[in-house]
Parts: sequence; structure tokens; C-alpha cells
Amino acid sequence: MDGGVPGQSCGDELPAVSFPGTPDSGLRARFTQPPLVVHLAGDIDEWTYRTLTEVLAMAAATGWDPIQLDLAGVGYCDVAGLRAILSLAGSPGESGRENVEATVGQEATVGQVVLAHLPPQLWSVLRILGWDTVPGVILEDCPS
Repeated sequence: MDGGVPGQSCGDELPAVSFPGTPDSGLRARFTQPPLVVHLAGDIDEWTYRTLTEVLAMAAATGWDPIQLDLAGVGYCDVAGLRAILSLAGSPGESGRENVEATVGQEATVGQVVLAHLPPQLWSVLRILGWDTVPGVILEDCPS
């Protein structure tokens, strides 16, 4: 298996997607390999959720396991975004898997997801929600 990202050369950036009402913001993703690392930058919110789920589905389609998500460039991530990220490991948190599966695709899961370079605010939210111990999710380089 080559583990390549469909439609992308190794390391090519995906275009930022702008939605109405957010002319200056967008979510950008860049894939590097091997192993597969998805570098995310921007805000994850209701305006960029669709882009996030498309990126996660593309990452899952590569066949790599585990997949590492580098979140160093993420300035903000809402709970729906965190659920989508956790659903990549088949664990969306408390509930909401049906919504994520409908958006990302039922087959869009892998055994393990490594969350690297979590910004302190995301680390805090994961801990508050109890999602820092979700099976299949490995936290690396987290603030103490």
C-alpha cells in the first residue's frame, strides 16, 4: 500500500475553503508522509466543519493507521470539531457519531489517531469533557 492521499501529491496543501460570512478565515490542511500526518491550521467551527470532515475522510481513505493530526496551527476548535476528530478513531465522545458518520462516511475511521501539538485551550476542553482518555486517541506534546 502506498498510503498516498487521493488526488494529492505528498506534502501538497489543500486549498483553504472560504464560506460566506468568513472572508478572512478558513481551515487549511497539509498532508505529509510517511507516516501520514495531517497538519491543520485555522479555526474549526460551523463554517469550516465541512472542510474538516472532508479532510478527515481523505485521511482515513489513505489506509494509514495510525493517523497523526498536528493541531499546532489551530486557533479555535468547537465541540463539533472535536467530535469529528475523535470519530476518526471511532470514538466521537459522548454522542453524535451518527451525525459525523453521515458527514464523514461510516468507513472513515482508523484504529488510532494521534493528536499532536494540542493548543492549551483544546487540551483543557478535552480534559473537562473527559475525552482525554478516549480509546484509540493518543495525545502527544500536550501542555501540562
